[in-house]
Amino acid sequence: QVGRKTGSSELALKLKRGVLEHLSVAPLHCGLMRSPLLGSSSDPGSSERSQRASAAKALGGLALVALLAALRSSGDDWGNPAAESREAGVLSLVEDGDATATSTPAPPIMGPTDPRCLSKKEEQAVKRDKLEAFIQLQKMKVNEIFEFLVTKNLTLMISFLLIIQWHTRRFFVWASWIKYLNKKAGGPPRRIWRRLGLNLWILQFYYDPDIPSLLQGFVKKRQFVASIGLMFLDNFVIYYAMETLSKRLRKLWNAEEDPDHSTDYLSDPTYKNEDDDGAETEEASNMYMDLTIPFRKVFSVFLIQVMLVFLYVEHLNLDKDTHQVCKVQYGFWFLAILIQLFQCDKQLGDPFNSNYWDTLLGKAEDPKHPLATLADCHHLLWYTCPLSYKREWYWRKYMDFFVNSACRYVIMYTFPIMLCVEEPLDFVKDCTAVFFMTQMDDLGDSKRCMTEMLVKLKFNVLWERVKRNSYNYNEKVDLTNMPDLEEDEKKYLETEKEKEKTGGKFDTQKSYKTKDNKYLLTILLERADKNEPQASSRA
Repeated sequence: QVGRKTGSSELALKLKRGVLEHLSVAPLHCGLMRSPLLGSSSDPGSSERSQRASAAKALGGLALVALLAALRSSGDDWGNPAAESREAGVLSLVEDGDATATSTPAPPIMGPTDPRCLSKKEEQAVKRDKLEAFIQLQKMKVNEIFEFLVTKNLTLMISFLLIIQWHTRRFFVWASWIKYLNKKAGGPPRRIWRRLGLNLWILQFYYDPDIPSLLQGFVKKRQFVASIGLMFLDNFVIYYAMETLSKRLRKLWNAEEDPDHSTDYLSDPTYKNEDDDGAETEEASNMYMDLTIPFRKVFSVFLIQVMLVFLYVEHLNLDKDTHQVCKVQYGFWFLAILIQLFQCDKQLGDPFNSNYWDTLLGKAEDPKHPLATLADCHHLLWYTCPLSYKREWYWRKYMDFFVNSACRYVIMYTFPIMLCVEEPLDFVKDCTAVFFMTQMDDLGDSKRCMTEMLVKLKFNVLWERVKRNSYNYNEKVDLTNMPDLEEDEKKYLETEKEKEKTGGKFDTQKSYKTKDNKYLLTILLERADKNEPQASSRA
């Protein structure tokens, strides 16, 4: 009954062992069975009052036995001679009904830690308990140190300075004093310190009881929302405000622009490779950037990622453990921060590449650029809805931004909070699981260059017209406003056709023909030969 009321099966098991094994309550059991209150037959010569007294004494004794078993299982009175004597007296009182039985000492009962009753497995369990106690002691020490360091207002100010110094040193690199500061600091600013400052802010939002009063009313009730607002403040408000201020001051003072943030004072040629910003290239690194993957497949992956991120946000926002300071393991939080600073960029996948989309859509919007002809061509979305390639590229850009920028930053800065309240094995499993959400759209080693994608898109346009011609039973294929191959695309296609024997990148396209048995790739090459060379789409 005690185990049922408390909801603990482990306590119920301990009570059962204490009653049946250690406390030897067989006489008590027999006394209860003789009680009329339990539905058994009683002595016909006894009066009703004596029967009720016997049953009440038996029930009271069972309650005392259960209490002693719980104390014995919790280890409070284990090995205490006085407690063992009291237990023996209670048993005598229950069995014989003699009030003076409590003064009769009983032989000591061996406890589970007594060397005389320990098996080899139990000895190993005792050693494990000692190791666990040592580990818990070290965790307590680490928690005390981190709690002292990270829950101070001074730490809040230092974290704010770490964020501001990154934005200042990045956008005001044209200023002489910033160049001097970067030189003394060893090079351009690193996002490691900026991220560390942001993580310290988020940690204080969750677990600092003495946060400034201006923020306490809002932050303490909405830690997750406040953390998202802090990310928005850092990545958008401060970022673009400092960028705008830098441009205006540079124009006002007629200072020379340093767009590539040159570091001519550095002697280490591998320094730029250490930067965690990542290089922005024209290669497609995810499904949204790969323009040849059908939109229906891209949109399905987008829905999966969004739903998984929403489930993650719901758990983090409603989880009670992440809102309780007593559950925090600051050592786990520090380990999660190390993973975030040095491995998170690789595990979360490539970030949003704004330069890729700005270049592509800028050419598509320019009517004088050859790529605009392809961007205005229409294709069937889900086999039914006509949609221009330009409109599809905009949708891909928005989906790429939401997943690989917004959702990526939310996971990056909040997963240390989720992991710092978990058990060790759950820490390892969840640490690798949360990165999967934004990594689903990555292409891995199957990255594609822009030239290959444009050739395949122009082939698709030609194929759509040939297919339409087969439905209309026309003799000639309508090739008006057909996007032609450019010079670099033509050379790329000719090079790949030479690799057909060993397997090229156009193995799927090379088998398509028209009604007069003319290959579509050959038609593209012939049209490129007839037209004058055009400017490269990547220029």
